[in-house]
Amino acid sequence: MLTRRVFCFVAIDRPKEERVSDPVFDVPVPPRPAGVDERTALLLAALKARVLVLDGATGTALQGVTLTAQDFGGPELEGCNENLCATRPDVVDGVHERYLSAGCDIVETDSFGGTPLVLGEYGLADRAFELNRLSASIARAACARHSTPEKPRFVCGSMGPTTKAISVTGGITFEG
Repeated sequence: MLTRRVFCFVAIDRPKEERVSDPVFDVPVPPRPAGVDERTALLLAALKARVLVLDGATGTALQGVTLTAQDFGGPELEGCNENLCATRPDVVDGVHERYLSAGCDIVETDSFGGTPLVLGEYGLADRAFELNRLSASIARAACARHSTPEKPRFVCGSMGPTTKAISVTGGITFEG
């Protein structure tokens, strides 16, 4: 698989042992998925034909589920919704299922905080690609169960802001 060299900002307010050891690392670049042109054509046709409905807030829906620290992978990972794709994919799938059953055309991936910077707060920076891929796979499988030729369902990736800002007074820097 091809890789791309990326840079991860370093959170200087975190203890050194919690920081990414090397802020520059390779991220896998997956091959172009089979059928992507056909799916894109379906999406464009659907957009021309009608208003498409996007799901609500995935993270908010996940917060509405009664989860324990163990569901997230342990107390140190509690609140990391993106890790639920690895530890409780059934819960993430359940959120998609409810939105799709309600008639949504598009569901968001559970990847709002899926950047290495945000995941690094949980010691998961090196798993960003894996968790984002799992998130997309879970959403795609849910859509496949609900798609029909008359009403295809789609997945959109969700990428939120990071939890840090570059600042002259602290936060994150370009230095390791």
